[in-house]
Amino acid sequence: MDSIWWNQISNANRFIREVISAALTAGSLILVLPPRTPWYQSMYERIKNGLRELDAANSFERIPCPQEEIGRYFLDHYCTREEINRYRKGKTYAEFLGESEQNLLHNRYIWVSDIPKEKGSEWIGFLTVYQDSCRRNGLRPGVFILETEQETLFQKRKNIHFFVLEQYLTPYDKFAFCTLAASKTFCKENLKQYLAELVSGICSADAELCALCMKHGSAFLENPEMTIEKLCSMEKRSDGSRFHSEEIRKEIDAAIWEVQIKLLFPIIERYRRNFILRHVTEIEQVLPYTNSMNERVNDPMEVEIGMLCFLSQSGQVETSQREAQKLAIFREARNKLAHVYCLNLEDVEQMLIIGNKY
Repeated sequence: MDSIWWNQISNANRFIREVISAALTAGSLILVLPPRTPWYQSMYERIKNGLRELDAANSFERIPCPQEEIGRYFLDHYCTREEINRYRKGKTYAEFLGESEQNLLHNRYIWVSDIPKEKGSEWIGFLTVYQDSCRRNGLRPGVFILETEQETLFQKRKNIHFFVLEQYLTPYDKFAFCTLAASKTFCKENLKQYLAELVSGICSADAELCALCMKHGSAFLENPEMTIEKLCSMEKRSDGSRFHSEEIRKEIDAAIWEVQIKLLFPIIERYRRNFILRHVTEIEQVLPYTNSMNERVNDPMEVEIGMLCFLSQSGQVETSQREAQKLAIFREARNKLAHVYCLNLEDVEQMLIIGNKY
C-alpha cells in the first residue's frame, strides 16, 4: 500500500519530488511531518534514493540531533585533526566550517531527526551563518534536512526551505488512495466505491489505517466500528507503533451518515426525476396540491417522493407492483437519511443496484 500512497497519490508524490529538488539546489530544508506520517520509512528511503541517483557525488547520512552545541559537534565529527587545531575563538563554529575546504560537510546530505524544542533557534542560527560563510568563500554548502513535528520551532530564513506535509495533502488524496486500494480488496464490485468513500470518510486522518480497513473491506462494510476496534487491537503501524481508534469511534455514525448522504441522495433524486418523467401526464392531473409544509405545488418536477408514493398506492398514478416496491424503498431511504439515521448495508447495496440503472 505504501507504493500506492507515495507513488500514485499526486500530492504525496509531489512532496517527495519537491523535497528532492530543493535539496539539490544546496539549500537546507525543514520537513514538518505529522506524528502519524504514512509509511515514514518508505518516504525516507524514496528521498534518500532520489538524492543518490541524481547526485551520486555527494553522500547521504542520517543522524540524531546532537546534544552538544551544534557547531562544535560538526567541527569534532566532520573535520580532520588538523582542521580542528586550526580553529580559533573569535569565529563561530558555523563561520569556520563554512570557510574550511577540508571538512566533510560540504559533500553531504545530512538528515537530522529527534530535534528537541530548545534546539530550534540554534539550528536556524547555525544554518544561516554556515550557508552564508560557504557562499562567501565559493564553497557548496552541505545540505541539512531537519525533521520536526512542530513548524513553530524554526524561524523562516533565506535559503532554508520549509515543507509541511499536511499542507500538501487534501481529503481528496485520502479518497483517491482508498479508491486505488479498492481494486486490490475483496468485496462486491458494486460496493467498492461505497467502501472507498466510507473508509476515507471515517479514517481520513490516518492513511495507514485506511489501508488496513480497505484490506478487510467486507468486514468493514458489515460493521465499521467493530472492525476498526479489532484491527487497532491486533495490528501495528509500519513504524511499529499502535493505532489509536478512540477519536475515530466517536465520529463513526456521523461519518457513515455523511457518506450515505453524499452517495445515495443523488441516486434518490435521479430516481424521483425519472419516475416523474415517466408518469408526468398522470401527475399533472392531481396538480396543484398543497404539501405538508402548506406550500402550493404546481410543477410536476417539484412533487416529493412521499407524494409520489401516495399517488402510486392510491392508484392515481398507475405503477407495477415492482415499481411501487422500488418507490417505497427510495421513500424509506430518503426519510431515514433526512432524519439523520443511517441505512444498513443491505439497503445501501439495494439502492446502489437500483440506482445504477438510472
